[in-house]
Amino acid sequence: MDTSNVTCPNCHSSFPLTEAIEQPIVDRLKVQLEGELGKKAAAREAEATIRLKGVEEKEKALAAQAEKLRREKSDADEAFERRVGFTATCRASSGRVCQPSKHSNLAQSPSCPRLLTMASPELHSS
Repeated sequence: MDTSNVTCPNCHSSFPLTEAIEQPIVDRLKVQLEGELGKKAAAREAEATIRLKGVEEKEKALAAQAEKLRREKSDADEAFERRVGFTATCRASSGRVCQPSKHSNLAQSPSCPRLLTMASPELHSS
């Protein structure tokens, strides 16, 4: 059956649909489909909003946790420096962190020539 023709269910004769008959049907289907698409788009947008809120909450929680860890590290570093009496770590040019040794009475540690001890409390430049 051609979409522009209608077949009578009784006599099976075929006749063309005029635009006057066809247009209201097309308009009604268009409104119906647009409504369905609108509902689907709104549902997707609502779901995206919920997911975005969840991501934002996780970001805030991670930022708070990172700040807490930074404060704890800073407090631990300060406590260590108070206990030992000097800044006991430095960064070598390789990027590794030098650790304090048992040679705290020396100006430099044999394990790291840049390690500053009680004899040299100022930070080195590099």
